[in-house]
Amino acid sequence: MLTFRRAQDKMNTLLWLGTFQGSFALAPHTVEGRYLQGDAWNEELDRSWMEMSPVEQDRQQVLYAFRFGERLFDLFGQALHQALTGLWLVDTREPTGRYPASMVALYELANIRTVDAGLMRWLADGIFRNKSIAEFGALNGASSEWLNRSGATKGAWAFDGAPRVLELTEGRVAEKDLTQPFHLPRSFDWVLCLEVAEHIPEAKLPVFLSNLRRHLSQGLVLSWSWCDVGGEGHVSCRSPEEVRSLLSQFSLVADAEASAAAQAASTVWWIAHTVQVFRADV
Repeated sequence: MLTFRRAQDKMNTLLWLGTFQGSFALAPHTVEGRYLQGDAWNEELDRSWMEMSPVEQDRQQVLYAFRFGERLFDLFGQALHQALTGLWLVDTREPTGRYPASMVALYELANIRTVDAGLMRWLADGIFRNKSIAEFGALNGASSEWLNRSGATKGAWAFDGAPRVLELTEGRVAEKDLTQPFHLPRSFDWVLCLEVAEHIPEAKLPVFLSNLRRHLSQGLVLSWSWCDVGGEGHVSCRSPEEVRSLLSQFSLVADAEASAAAQAASTVWWIAHTVQVFRADV
């Protein structure tokens, strides 16, 4: 009981801080919860979770929260105050689709690196070799970091719209709102954009896609979630066919052979269903 009370006190303190409200969801159906538990975060969710009643899901979520609460609070303890001081913290995702600063803080403090290593390896060995890369919607820049460490590219630069992401990632990721027009001082050979587009409001999609197109010279590697697959904050789902049709309006043509190879290489089940390679039609 004493151990339980200590865990409960720490969990109450964490909730009182409100630090991760809305984004700090460690239930068994979230990527973050599965990652920190040591489960296979990149594999398809067990159907049993989806078949649970709402009451049972709530019960499981509470159990997970208490299980992780003490572990995570100890992990964050020394760095929490410094990392989160002055952050703009919100309890829902922005209307622009960007994550709150607290999500980046969670990934940084817990060292969450959800990288599709299979896809990154295929890209580094193939179309990204000796090329410059811009990753848009990078969150904490884990994919760009992987590519840079591979030594196979001319460099990968990461951009994300989360507030204060530059400071939180110690300079690895530059802050850039993808739903507002912007012109970087340079272009890149390729743009990488994974699981971002479905979070962009419909009205903002033209600007978002124009930003991607403006900054690439050779092509785009894009995964765009389709509907009814799960996930939170998906407001602009598209099927692969719809994505190809839409991107053709931006002079981007799907490379069917490369897309199939990318999907086969992916080790994250939802990306393996949606990733496509597009070539600039110049």
